[in-house]
Amino acid sequence: MTLEIFFEKFVCFTEAPDAVPNIKRIVRRLAVRGRLVPQDPNDEHASAGLKAADVDLERWIVAYDEHRHPVPKTWTWMRFGGVGDQRLGKMLDRQKNRGEPRPYLRNTNVQWMRFDLDDVKQMRVEKVEENQLRLMKDDLLICEGGEPGRCAVWNDQVADMYFQKALHRVRPCSAILSQFLALNFQVDSENGVLATLFTGATIKHLTGRSLSQYLIPIPPLAEQWRIVTKVNELVALCDRLEVQQQERETRHAALARASLDRFADAPTSANLNFLFDGSYPIAPAELRKAILTLAVQGKLVPQDPNDEPAGEIIKRIDMEKGCLADDWVTKRSSELHRQEVMPEPVGLASGWISTALSDLCTSITDGDHLPPPQTDDGIPFLVISDVRWGGIDFMACRYVPEEYFSKLDPIRKPKAGDILYTLVGSFGIPVIVDIERPFCVQRHIAIIRPSKSVSIKYVAFLLESDLVLKQAAAIATGIAQKTVPLSGLRRIRVPLPPLAEQRRIVAKIDQLMTLVDRLAEQLEASRETGEELVEALVADLIPQE
Repeated sequence: MTLEIFFEKFVCFTEAPDAVPNIKRIVRRLAVRGRLVPQDPNDEHASAGLKAADVDLERWIVAYDEHRHPVPKTWTWMRFGGVGDQRLGKMLDRQKNRGEPRPYLRNTNVQWMRFDLDDVKQMRVEKVEENQLRLMKDDLLICEGGEPGRCAVWNDQVADMYFQKALHRVRPCSAILSQFLALNFQVDSENGVLATLFTGATIKHLTGRSLSQYLIPIPPLAEQWRIVTKVNELVALCDRLEVQQQERETRHAALARASLDRFADAPTSANLNFLFDGSYPIAPAELRKAILTLAVQGKLVPQDPNDEPAGEIIKRIDMEKGCLADDWVTKRSSELHRQEVMPEPVGLASGWISTALSDLCTSITDGDHLPPPQTDDGIPFLVISDVRWGGIDFMACRYVPEEYFSKLDPIRKPKAGDILYTLVGSFGIPVIVDIERPFCVQRHIAIIRPSKSVSIKYVAFLLESDLVLKQAAAIATGIAQKTVPLSGLRRIRVPLPPLAEQRRIVAKIDQLMTLVDRLAEQLEASRETGEELVEALVADLIPQE
């Protein structure tokens, strides 16, 4: 692809995901390689301009075999130590310094290609140091610490401004533009070249000694002006496109929200089509949330007056619990009825009842609270990171001895038909156990055993819904790491429809989630295609170094 075609298709490229930041990076990389604007045969060689500016060419100009990438014949490479006058700022001591209070910049005020002047401090500056620490127009400020190498060119935004330590002030010679130097810093920050100059193990610094050895390409001064002008023009164009994209995304978000609300009010097939309208894509996560919300509100499928009442389900579950030989389950069940319950859900559908989650289950417990012995093999022992959206991951799990596993209470041994539910940190992930493989879990994972009188998948969808997640968040304890207590989980209020309707709901959710998954795949494919387009563009325009 030629540079001319790139500019012709510029707007098309910006439709790819994260394209605008990528296009800006491409523009900068082309600029510092001499490929953004044409060379002028009337321009003198860069070394002639440097010599006229009294730069010591023998000391600072670098031999060709040290070049990091090819540059035009009229350019030269040099060490940064020779670009002009450089000074590291000084710590301005509030207690010791005398003189008039002056505004000064810290490294937090220096952002890439701009200054943040919302929080400029005042400090007394010694009279003898005023000229040394005062900024002049076109001075380049480079962060020594924080994000080393981050830089911006001072344009007299404030008439009288100074700089403190942790900032290098560079005042280039007459043959070099500060703006062109700044472009190189940003490019080499993005490609990792600057990082090779940093010192320090944990806190990185760009010292004056390291900075002086930084290798930088220098074009003729006239070409530097053309490059900086073109970069500013294209970056401004990118900024306008980015604003337009944000405005479009805002409109699309409003349309998406209106479609979700419309479907929530009237979940008809006609309104369902609005959710999958390609002109304003709705995030798959939002679609899943909307579908589950409608499901637990009784709005996803119609009610049938001939269905057996939901109250009969509770009666059968009570009978099932009464037949269980496990005294712990019987005792715990009776205790739960004496506990305070959550508020009733508002607006139950016809034929539905509200009940505690524990009323739908024969047991709700968690893993053993004592640290288990570990072995290299044996019975898998899952921690919370092994329970993820979409299933259980045994790939990196721990193991416990079979003897330890055999002594666990049966309700602490997950089995097919149970639901695992994360209780700590990213709590609220339900996963149906659909394997016969024996395993056990840590105490941060709940083992929910629904009764055979309810649809296991319906219970799992309940646990995934916002209705349950909000209640879980309300009862979670802790500050740094939230934890859902088992006692609170058992008391969470859930809506229960007749069993026949539960099955219709599950079938409808499965049908709609298939569409959502297909949409997610299409969006992912579109994203990957866009990324491949930009990668191909970079590889074509900027060969690998």
